[in-house]
Amino acid sequence: DDGRESYVVFCDINTEIDFAWTLIESFALKHNSFVKRKALYVDWPLNENSPNWYMYRLSLGRMFRIRDHSAYWRATCEFPSAGIDYRDYVRAKVTDVDPLTSTGNGVCKAVEYINIRGH
Repeated sequence: DDGRESYVVFCDINTEIDFAWTLIESFALKHNSFVKRKALYVDWPLNENSPNWYMYRLSLGRMFRIRDHSAYWRATCEFPSAGIDYRDYVRAKVTDVDPLTSTGNGVCKAVEYINIRGH
């Protein structure tokens, strides 16, 4: 789209004080092998007009428009059942790690908070 049309997204404005989050991707663990090789910088929309927890991803254009108005991003697991418990959770500033352009590849990046399996 050209950025002028409106569309439905899922927003979380309740779980973290001073933060509002827009869902750009979600998938059930059973779809991991199908989804895991598609980096966020690849334009690969899935059910983008129907936000859901099982198989959903916005187009790259929509993700860039959201990113351009965002200061932070987060990734978490089991949000629909666990909410935010800060386990298996990462939050970073977009200026430190841009999830739409960063390839990682063994490069360390600064994040504000990270917890993997309780550590």
